[in-house]
Amino acid sequence: MVQVPDGIDFDGDTAYVLFGIAGKADEHLEVLGRIAAFCADENNVDRLRRATTAQEVLDLINA
Repeated sequence: MVQVPDGIDFDGDTAYVLFGIAGKADEHLEVLGRIAAFCADENNVDRLRRATTAQEVLDLINA
């Protein structure tokens, strides 16, 4: 996960949090699904955006 404090333009939408995913075969699909479900709530994305430590990010995602 990468935070972009000033945001980055993605074809007219601004992203503040980016995820990189790697996996064998279809492993990435489960991870992607969990990230998508978590980020469907904009409050979660805002909390990730404002997190200041790796532990805080892990706590948010694993809650």
